[in-house]
Amino acid sequence: MATNTTATSQTHNGTGSQNNFAISFSFLANSEVIVTVGGVSKTLGNHYNIVGSEVQFTSGNTPPSGTANVKFQRDTNISAKKVDFQDGS
Repeated sequence: MATNTTATSQTHNGTGSQNNFAISFSFLANSEVIVTVGGVSKTLGNHYNIVGSEVQFTSGNTPPSGTANVKFQRDTNISAKKVDFQDGS
């Protein structure tokens, strides 16, 4: 049986002035990355944007100082096909 041992979430410490945080896990679509600050869900395109493998909080949405208060988690719909391999490929 195959198991997934790759981390699909991470936390950062907010500083009150830092807006950009690296995402350390892989993902296929920006919508798969769930962002919370202090346990409150944030909205892609409103509170933050994802550029490459980095979350960039928008103006006025800088996370406050705190220990592990910024959390990123991958949420992939396993019912929807992401890739289609041909037989024998």
